Amino acid sequence: VLHDDLDFTDKNWPTSLMHGSFAGTIQGNGHTFHNISLTQTNNSKVNSGLFGQLTETAVISDLTLENVAFTIEGGSRVAGASYGLLAGSVSEKAQLTGVTIASGKLLIDSGCYFGTDDFTIGLVCGMGSTSIDFTNITCEAVGDAPETVVITVTGNDVTVEFVTA
Repeated sequence: VLHDDLDFTDKNWPTSLMHGSFAGTIQGNGHTFHNISLTQTNNSKVNSGLFGQLTETAVISDLTLENVAFTIEGGSRVAGASYGLLAGSVSEKAQLTGVTIASGKLLIDSGCYFGTDDFTIGLVCGMGSTSIDFTNITCEAVGDAPETVVITVTGNDVTVEFVTA
Protein backbone atom coordinates (compact mmCIF):
# COMPACT_ATOMS: atom_id res chain seq x y z
CA VAL A 1 0.00 0.00 0.00
CA LEU A 2 1.53 3.30 -1.08
CA HIS A 3 1.16 6.34 1.13
CA ASP A 4 3.34 8.65 -0.96
CA ASP A 5 4.96 8.96 -4.38
CA LEU A 6 8.24 7.09 -4.87
CA ASP A 7 11.16 8.57 -6.81
CA PHE A 8 13.65 6.03 -8.14
CA THR A 9 16.29 8.54 -9.32
CA ASP A 10 19.70 6.94 -8.65
CA LYS A 11 17.98 3.84 -7.24
CA ASN A 12 17.92 0.35 -8.70
CA TRP A 13 14.64 -1.32 -9.56
CA PRO A 14 14.87 -4.87 -8.16
CA THR A 15 16.01 -7.35 -10.81
CA SER A 16 13.87 -9.98 -9.06
CA LEU A 17 10.80 -7.98 -10.18
CA MET A 18 12.24 -7.23 -13.62
CA HIS A 19 12.77 -10.93 -14.40
CA GLY A 20 10.51 -12.72 -11.97
CA SER A 21 6.84 -13.42 -11.57
CA PHE A 22 4.80 -10.92 -9.58
CA ALA A 23 1.78 -12.47 -7.87
CA GLY A 24 1.14 -9.84 -5.20
CA THR A 25 -0.78 -6.61 -4.77
CA ILE A 26 0.22 -2.98 -5.18
CA GLN A 27 -2.38 -0.49 -4.00
CA GLY A 28 -1.13 2.79 -5.42
CA ASN A 29 -3.74 5.01 -3.74
CA GLY A 30 -3.32 7.52 -6.58
CA HIS A 31 0.45 7.80 -6.10
CA THR A 32 3.25 7.69 -8.67
CA PHE A 33 6.46 5.78 -9.30
CA HIS A 34 8.84 8.36 -10.84
CA ASN A 35 12.12 8.06 -12.75
CA ILE A 36 12.64 4.33 -13.16
CA SER A 37 15.45 3.27 -15.48
CA LEU A 38 15.87 -0.42 -16.40
CA THR A 39 18.36 -2.19 -18.64
CA GLN A 40 17.83 -5.74 -19.88
CA THR A 41 21.16 -7.38 -20.70
CA ASN A 42 20.36 -11.12 -20.70
CA ASN A 43 18.12 -11.31 -23.74
CA SER A 44 17.55 -15.03 -24.16
CA LYS A 45 14.36 -16.72 -22.96
CA VAL A 46 13.23 -14.06 -20.51
CA ASN A 47 10.12 -12.07 -19.74
CA SER A 48 11.15 -8.57 -18.81
CA GLY A 49 9.89 -5.08 -18.05
CA LEU A 50 9.14 -3.44 -14.71
CA PHE A 51 7.85 -6.94 -13.98
CA GLY A 52 8.92 -10.09 -15.78
CA GLN A 53 5.47 -11.61 -15.54
CA LEU A 54 2.25 -10.48 -13.91
CA THR A 55 0.56 -13.72 -12.82
CA GLU A 56 -3.12 -14.53 -12.50
CA THR A 57 -3.13 -13.31 -8.88
CA ALA A 58 -1.33 -10.00 -9.55
CA VAL A 59 -3.32 -6.91 -8.59
CA ILE A 60 -2.11 -3.37 -9.33
CA SER A 61 -4.47 -0.47 -8.74
CA ASP A 62 -4.51 3.33 -8.82
CA LEU A 63 -0.84 3.76 -9.75
CA THR A 64 0.84 6.14 -12.19
CA LEU A 65 4.21 5.41 -13.81
CA GLU A 66 6.08 8.52 -14.89
CA ASN A 67 9.42 8.83 -16.68
CA VAL A 68 10.08 5.12 -17.04
CA ALA A 69 12.82 4.01 -19.47
CA PHE A 70 13.41 0.37 -20.40
CA THR A 71 16.44 -0.45 -22.55
CA ILE A 72 16.85 -3.78 -24.31
CA GLU A 73 20.63 -3.73 -24.49
CA GLY A 74 22.72 -5.34 -27.19
CA GLY A 75 25.11 -8.17 -26.67
CA SER A 76 23.01 -11.28 -26.40
CA ARG A 77 20.89 -13.01 -28.99
CA VAL A 78 17.23 -12.21 -28.46
CA ALA A 79 15.33 -15.50 -28.60
CA GLY A 80 12.32 -16.81 -26.72
CA ALA A 81 11.99 -13.46 -24.96
CA SER A 82 9.05 -11.18 -24.28
CA TYR A 83 9.41 -7.48 -23.41
CA GLY A 84 7.17 -4.60 -22.46
CA LEU A 85 7.54 -1.44 -20.41
CA LEU A 86 5.19 -2.77 -17.73
CA ALA A 87 5.77 -6.52 -18.13
CA GLY A 88 7.08 -9.15 -20.50
CA SER A 89 3.94 -11.19 -19.93
CA VAL A 90 0.55 -10.40 -18.37
CA SER A 91 -1.89 -13.15 -17.39
CA GLU A 92 -5.45 -12.58 -18.59
CA LYS A 93 -6.54 -12.90 -14.94
CA ALA A 94 -4.17 -10.21 -13.63
CA GLN A 95 -6.15 -7.24 -12.30
CA LEU A 96 -4.84 -3.88 -13.47
CA THR A 97 -7.19 -1.01 -12.62
CA GLY A 98 -6.41 2.67 -12.64
CA VAL A 99 -2.85 2.06 -13.87
CA THR A 100 -1.54 4.95 -15.98
CA ILE A 101 1.71 5.33 -17.87
CA ALA A 102 2.23 9.10 -17.95
CA SER A 103 5.54 8.88 -19.82
CA GLY A 104 7.68 5.97 -20.89
CA LYS A 105 10.42 5.03 -23.35
CA LEU A 106 11.18 1.60 -24.76
CA LEU A 107 14.72 1.73 -26.13
CA ILE A 108 16.12 -0.99 -28.40
CA ASP A 109 19.91 -1.13 -28.72
CA SER A 110 21.23 -1.46 -32.26
CA GLY A 111 23.66 -4.07 -30.93
CA CYS A 112 20.85 -6.57 -30.26
CA TYR A 113 20.80 -9.68 -32.39
CA PHE A 114 17.27 -10.71 -33.32
CA GLY A 115 18.31 -13.92 -35.06
CA THR A 116 14.91 -15.61 -34.85
CA ASP A 117 11.23 -14.69 -34.87
CA ASP A 118 10.91 -16.23 -31.40
CA PHE A 119 10.40 -13.01 -29.39
CA THR A 120 7.66 -10.47 -28.68
CA ILE A 121 7.90 -6.79 -27.88
CA GLY A 122 5.01 -4.60 -26.82
CA LEU A 123 4.83 -1.05 -25.57
CA VAL A 124 2.99 -2.10 -22.38
CA CYS A 125 3.44 -5.88 -22.45
CA GLY A 126 4.97 -8.39 -24.83
CA MET A 127 2.51 -11.25 -24.25
CA GLY A 128 -1.03 -10.84 -23.00
CA SER A 129 -3.06 -7.67 -23.08
CA THR A 130 -4.14 -4.82 -20.87
CA SER A 131 -6.45 -1.84 -21.16
CA ILE A 132 -3.59 0.48 -20.18
CA ASP A 133 -3.23 3.44 -22.53
CA PHE A 134 0.08 3.18 -24.40
CA THR A 135 -0.03 6.54 -26.21
CA ASN A 136 2.51 8.09 -23.83
CA ILE A 137 5.14 5.42 -24.55
CA THR A 138 7.71 5.98 -27.27
CA CYS A 139 9.91 3.33 -28.86
CA GLU A 140 13.22 4.16 -30.43
CA ALA A 141 16.53 2.70 -31.52
CA VAL A 142 19.67 3.61 -29.58
CA GLY A 143 23.28 2.45 -29.50
CA ASP A 144 26.18 2.72 -31.92
CA ALA A 145 24.12 2.43 -35.12
CA PRO A 146 20.46 3.33 -34.46
CA GLU A 147 19.98 4.04 -38.17
CA THR A 148 20.26 0.28 -38.82
CA VAL A 149 17.13 -0.46 -36.76
CA VAL A 150 13.67 0.06 -38.20
CA ILE A 151 10.96 0.07 -35.57
CA THR A 152 7.29 -0.17 -36.46
CA VAL A 153 4.65 0.30 -33.78
CA THR A 154 1.10 -0.89 -34.43
CA GLY A 155 -1.06 -0.39 -31.38
CA ASN A 156 0.81 -2.07 -28.52
CA ASP A 157 2.87 -4.29 -30.88
CA VAL A 158 6.46 -3.45 -31.78
CA THR A 159 8.18 -4.90 -34.86
CA VAL A 160 11.95 -4.62 -35.23
CA GLU A 161 13.92 -5.01 -38.46
CA PHE A 162 17.65 -4.57 -38.98
CA VAL A 163 18.85 -2.90 -42.16
CA THR A 164 22.23 -3.75 -43.64
CA ALA A 165 24.09 -1.67 -46.20
